[in-house]
Amino acid sequence: SDISRSFREPNYMPELFITHPLHGQFGPIDSQLPMYGAGHQSNGRDVPLSRSWNRLFADYVFTTGPWYWSFKPWWRIPEDHKDNPLQRSGDDNPDIEHYMGYFELRAARPFGHQVTEIMLRNNLHRDHNAGPVQIDYTFPLTRRFKGIIQGFPGYGDSLINYNDYENRISLGVLLTDTL
Repeated sequence: SDISRSFREPNYMPELFITHPLHGQFGPIDSQLPMYGAGHQSNGRDVPLSRSWNRLFADYVFTTGPWYWSFKPWWRIPEDHKDNPLQRSGDDNPDIEHYMGYFELRAARPFGHQVTEIMLRNNLHRDHNAGPVQIDYTFPLTRRFKGIIQGFPGYGDSLINYNDYENRISLGVLLTDTL
């Protein structure tokens, strides 16, 4: 019964970043928003179920015609090695970037009040190429709320099982939208 609850595991991702709107045309690319920052992602649990990592990132948002794009590479801030998995300090998940990847690429296309979006993350390793694909379709429910259908095959759906391959289809209600 614990697995079927609405929120299986909370994941937190506070970020500190700086951004400034940019309007420049480079051929078909219309620059919108560069962003630079640092983020911490954690499930807020104690060892041995603790999962967390810290990253420095850059994010570049631009448009090409009706498409909105975001390219977000990151660098993981190294942590000390643990000699024992029950130690409180040290790296809880030393291989997380092999599953969560080194970048995220998003593409979104509005169709009236509906939006389709695809997200890709990848580690670019030839011998163990991993990362998820997430496909979203949002549509109006009321003037304030939107519905969402989301498909997710891949690694890193949640931190507790970042290294397990999962297939998931979700239905939900959005309080805010990407576009």
